[in-house]
Amino acid sequence: MKSGVLEGIGRHAGIQKYAPSNKPFLPHVLFGQQLRSPVPERYKSSTFCEAYREMFTIQKKITNYIRHTTETPEIFIQNVSRPQRSQRSTTKIKWKPEKIAVFRSTLAEELRDSPSLQDDVEEYYASFKSSVQAALSRAGMIMKIWTNNMKKPDKPWYTQECRESKRQVRRALKRWKTKGESINNYLECKKAYVALIKRMKIQYFQGIRDRLTSARNSQDWWATIKEVRFKEFKVSPIDPGRWESFLEATYPPVGDWSDCTPDLEIVHPNLNEPFTKAEINKALTHLKNNKAPGVDQIPNEVWKNLEAIGLDRLLTLFNKILLSGAVPQEWGEVLLKMIPKTADVEDPAKHRPIALIQTIVKCFTYCVCERILEWAEMERAIPEAQAGFRRGRGCRDNVFVLSSLIGLRLQRSKGKLFCAFVDYRDAFGLVPHNMLWYVLSEMGIRGSILRVLSSLYSHARAAVKTEDGVTSFFRVTRGVLQGDSCSPVLFSLYLSGLDNYIRSRGFGGINVDGSNDIMTLCYADDLCILGDSKTDIEGKLGALFEFSESMGLKLNPEKTKVVLFSKRGGMGTDLRYLVGTDSIQGASEYIYLGVPFASSGIFAKAQTRFRSKALAAWGAARQTLMTARLDHWDSIERLMDALVESVLLYNAEVWGVRYMDELESVQARLLKNVLMLPRSTPGYLLRLETGRSRLSVKILDRAMSWLIRLLRMPPDRYPRMCYDQMLETMRRGTSHAKYNWAHQIRDLLVGIGYSDVWERQDGEEFARLRKEIRETCNMKHVYDDFARALTSSYSDLYRRLRFDGSSPEAYLTSDASLRIKRVMAQLRLSSQCLMSGWIDGAGYKIEQRGTCFLCNWGVAESLEHIFCHCTALATVRLRFFGTRRASWERVVNCLLSGLDVGESQMVTQFFLTYLRRRAYEERLLVEAGLMDDFCHFGSCTLSTFLLKPMKPEQDIFFSIRISSVNSMFQERHRSNLDLHERGWRGLEPDTVKSVWNNNENNETTSFLVLAFEDSFGRVTTDAKQIQAVRFFASSISKALHLRQMFIQELQGNAARSKTHFVIHIQLGSVFQRHSLPPSLLRIGYIDTTSVRVLFSSPPFLIMEVHPDSQTFTAPLSYMLYRHGITITRSHSSVIKNRLNDEFDGIKRFPELKRWIVPPSALE
Repeated sequence: MKSGVLEGIGRHAGIQKYAPSNKPFLPHVLFGQQLRSPVPERYKSSTFCEAYREMFTIQKKITNYIRHTTETPEIFIQNVSRPQRSQRSTTKIKWKPEKIAVFRSTLAEELRDSPSLQDDVEEYYASFKSSVQAALSRAGMIMKIWTNNMKKPDKPWYTQECRESKRQVRRALKRWKTKGESINNYLECKKAYVALIKRMKIQYFQGIRDRLTSARNSQDWWATIKEVRFKEFKVSPIDPGRWESFLEATYPPVGDWSDCTPDLEIVHPNLNEPFTKAEINKALTHLKNNKAPGVDQIPNEVWKNLEAIGLDRLLTLFNKILLSGAVPQEWGEVLLKMIPKTADVEDPAKHRPIALIQTIVKCFTYCVCERILEWAEMERAIPEAQAGFRRGRGCRDNVFVLSSLIGLRLQRSKGKLFCAFVDYRDAFGLVPHNMLWYVLSEMGIRGSILRVLSSLYSHARAAVKTEDGVTSFFRVTRGVLQGDSCSPVLFSLYLSGLDNYIRSRGFGGINVDGSNDIMTLCYADDLCILGDSKTDIEGKLGALFEFSESMGLKLNPEKTKVVLFSKRGGMGTDLRYLVGTDSIQGASEYIYLGVPFASSGIFAKAQTRFRSKALAAWGAARQTLMTARLDHWDSIERLMDALVESVLLYNAEVWGVRYMDELESVQARLLKNVLMLPRSTPGYLLRLETGRSRLSVKILDRAMSWLIRLLRMPPDRYPRMCYDQMLETMRRGTSHAKYNWAHQIRDLLVGIGYSDVWERQDGEEFARLRKEIRETCNMKHVYDDFARALTSSYSDLYRRLRFDGSSPEAYLTSDASLRIKRVMAQLRLSSQCLMSGWIDGAGYKIEQRGTCFLCNWGVAESLEHIFCHCTALATVRLRFFGTRRASWERVVNCLLSGLDVGESQMVTQFFLTYLRRRAYEERLLVEAGLMDDFCHFGSCTLSTFLLKPMKPEQDIFFSIRISSVNSMFQERHRSNLDLHERGWRGLEPDTVKSVWNNNENNETTSFLVLAFEDSFGRVTTDAKQIQAVRFFASSISKALHLRQMFIQELQGNAARSKTHFVIHIQLGSVFQRHSLPPSLLRIGYIDTTSVRVLFSSPPFLIMEVHPDSQTFTAPLSYMLYRHGITITRSHSSVIKNRLNDEFDGIKRFPELKRWIVPPSALE
């Protein structure tokens, strides 16, 4: 028994020597008083938890043994009673749609068995709630959730199968280290684990793309997007004790408002009538799915899926509450989730509370809210100035009214307008409850509905939910309840007397049409007070201060500002306005309801702000694009519209009509970002390529929607009054389009041929023609883009392409990857002067009018030359196109259609291969001193190209550079000369029939030969090619007296098919003996003692030899041998003729003979 136990706990190495000699080993390990904590060095397990877990697994087996040897001390319970990872369990209701039928049937059974005739509201609700919870439990929707302090994984594709595979890898590694098993088992497990990870990633992201493509509504689409959007949730580090202290100070005991006792005599009986089923169903429809529940943990889905008997019980409960005027006591319990508003997460005052109210309370208060709203609209209890949280109204109403009043004033001679933008300090949280009931009763809200609200607030208690648990509940003694459906309406009613109060102090509003004026604009607690002069606005602010003090509210003088609107702009910033004991500073602009209002009265700063916000929003959208690996163009457009246009075009129908061109630049920039195009790409080509409408079409469509609403409004509505006055100024001829929104809309409609429709001013006609107007405007812009594309000198290629303009091109909607689509777009939209873009995180820039330095035959490096004629790319062209000279028409046809994914991929891979080889040789020239550092590829860009090799192939190709010595070592001041003027030529091996200089005068000429492996360091396993590599290495090693070392390194690495290896060649003695120039010594990693050749960054070998020596034929012989051509000394005449044909500009420089390596030194 003891040996078996010892074997089970043998992971703890070396513990035996720590046990006292007179005590058994096992009890000392498990329960010994001297064992305080495990020592990591003595464990072979990866974590303490594993060791503890082993102890627990054998605890039951050794019970009898422990009973006979020693007693269990408390130290065991204290030290090893639970794992290190602290866990806690919570009971949670998880709604499962697949079990709706089970829940409904079990709930019906529970309700039939439970009594339904209780008169007491508390008992009735308790019985109803217990039946719902019992049905959820029987349906398997109540479960125990274990939580710990571990961070949630951010790899959703990492499934349980991946975790089990990782465990197998760890077990295999451990067996190899401890038991001496073969390492092959570990390598196989690791290989299977890596393959599984790769497969699961592909499956997960493919599923994301499939769901986005097949999403039929925005709800499903957004649910999929949220899976891949990473949104860091800020957690407040404040402990529950600090929250309790802060909230006790925030919510003092109930204040003395004894003079505000409400009158409960019923004035409007309709407010207190029993609820109907229609009202209950409307409230349930309003509830949204997947929302956080309150204290009772019952989600909205439970109430939305009640059967008939459940709806009857819910209706009975609501009517019992309304009749009695009292709510269940636990309905007042609210959980608060504190979200930091700023970076200062340690300050409790700088947090925004998110209230989690019980879902049944939301349903009930929604019914109450609808009753009050219906009554308020019928009785005109809420003034016209208040637009917040009212049906058919919104922020746009107040933004339009304010901008219209500013424009109407500034159209006048020396016109100006004072606007005070008021900010309350915690307006919703400072409302005294008794004062609120008094105000409501004075307005006519009395009887049981007022008693219900008062009962709910009297039971209001809140607790803060933190990472360390929930604080104790505290009494909410003031303020409207956060998260309650009635709260916004109650606050609007609470401030409804502000306008009349200011008028009672002898002040008037801003005259609109001679008979109507506007004093204030309100959206909940966002107030704007209008005035004609400094004295007028200062007096109105004083009246506001008095009203706020009487209502228990406090102004925030630091955030309250006064803006003086005038044509000059920037005036009034030095003015100060006295309000009570505080002074308010003048400002040059203010952001009202999300829209910046500048003192000049125009929205130039607004469009700048919204453009910046849209570009910032695109950062989040782009992150989602990369995370989800979206390839489908429709999903990319939907993401762009949802996350960017919603920000850029916020209320743009009011302020953005004059700034359509400026806003259009944002859409062009985003499209260029998606397709990785240069900023110089014209916007009209982008729109034709992607089929995107101009943003001006969307702005006009939104403006038409707002115009239709304006014409349907009654004449006493503030927006309609302002619009009618705009039309009046246009009829009088005093309107200015800069300040008149109606004037701007008229100019747009007249420009597309709808002047007669504008003159009639019929809202129904506008509604009927709205779609036609939008399409007409869009087609006008498309025709304009067509005309510009056909007459533009930007690209000759684009004139040959067929484009629709109303829909994306075929390659964008194909099944090709986004990478291929980007390359295709960059090729199609390339300029005939300069082609640039980004691929795989690397940028490139090609001057299409410059000389191609790959072949350097003085030919422009155009797309046609690259794809069809460049001699340096003949073998690359053969690999991808099957021919050494491709047809330009074939390439153009591929760019035209883009439907063939295989053809598009072939063009893309060829172009990427060209870019990599170009980047490689460009660095080679820079490091050789033949090109300055003004190369087109930056260091980070170039390394990206070189470190992302393509798949290994069976071919190894070399490139040769030949130049006269003096071409390389000219004076440094001529370093900026064009490479063509330096006499360089680049030749493919198959085109070099012979390169030899056997002049008749026996004059010697030195040549620099750079023979390097292909740009990606690829090595073949083909036996014939390995023999060729060995022959090549043997020749060079013989020339440099290092034959044995070089052959072993090169042959060994080639045989193992490695694509990255390092070769060290000692060249110091050879270089120093013959005084080679410093330019050679600094090429690559060469110094005076050694050279380090990296076959991936960039590999090349260097020789400077006499043309008559046999050594010169060694690299060339390999080159020709690779293509089945042999060379002998008898070819000297052919070599000479070929050399004269190819390099007629080479001259001889006898003064450089001292740099020539004599043949005897290379034997």
